[in-house]
Amino acid sequence: MPSKYVWTFEGMKKAKAVESRKQQVKERSDEFLDSTLKEKLITKQDRTFRDTRIVDLFTKWRGNFLYFKARFESKHPNATSPFFEEGFARLEYVDEDRFNLSYFRHTGKWWGVYRGLTLDKCIEVISEKQLFQP
Repeated sequence: MPSKYVWTFEGMKKAKAVESRKQQVKERSDEFLDSTLKEKLITKQDRTFRDTRIVDLFTKWRGNFLYFKARFESKHPNATSPFFEEGFARLEYVDEDRFNLSYFRHTGKWWGVYRGLTLDKCIEVISEKQLFQP
């Protein structure tokens, strides 16, 4: 007689980020955006833009994910709104100082590229690789 129980792989349990750790990570990430990416991506833009330009960069936690987002201004005549937001990089909290790093693809899906990086290494990769920038 066959058993009604079946062995299955449950996968690894993921750690849940504590609020104090979330705050530390957010502060460090915001500091990086203010000191590096904003200067590189916002202040050096041509003010006489045609359709779309970045007006702000910020971070936002949602569950165990910290999203790096850009706020765009659109002057396109068919735009449904003059401003919109889009994520460009995502950190997934894995452990105390380990994160998985993903970028937002043109298909509308997040694509994981690096696993188990420290926060400093994630910030370094975002700063250096065009793939992780808006």
